[in-house]
Amino acid sequence: MSPSRAPQVVAAARARRNLVLGGIALAVAVVVSVVVVTAVPLGLRGQGVAQIQAAPEPRATVDAGVRAVADLRTAPIASLGADATATLELVGDSAGRARLALPRNEGWVDAGDRIALSRTDAADGVVFRVSARDSQQDGHREPVIVRLTVSQGLLPDIADLEVDLTPS
Repeated sequence: MSPSRAPQVVAAARARRNLVLGGIALAVAVVVSVVVVTAVPLGLRGQGVAQIQAAPEPRATVDAGVRAVADLRTAPIASLGADATATLELVGDSAGRARLALPRNEGWVDAGDRIALSRTDAADGVVFRVSARDSQQDGHREPVIVRLTVSQGLLPDIADLEVDLTPS
């Protein structure tokens, strides 16, 4: 039979030291998590992966005398991962007064208010059009916001562009 050992009692000095070290470790963890939460989104979104560029003529023109249109382009994304997704969409209060369109077969095809881009289109960049649903004669002159969202990894990279569809 082995002699039983009495449980060890932690000395008061050692307990204080463990408590202080635990408090310091907790404080460091809190500081690191705050830095990561505030800095990581800025770092990921600051890469500038998502970019919308105006076409050579950035002002809206009138298409067939009926609707104001603006031709735009997404910038090519060179560092696109295999699991990345990209979408173009109209957002904001005036989104319902506009439509997106893509060039197909020597014309423009209505794509609605949201376009899911293929990986190839996102990597190469895509030309698209924002057109007013009406002739803008109803007094609504707010710009439409076009948003490009590129998701790869933890946080999406977002680019917004205000488009004024008031014909000049």
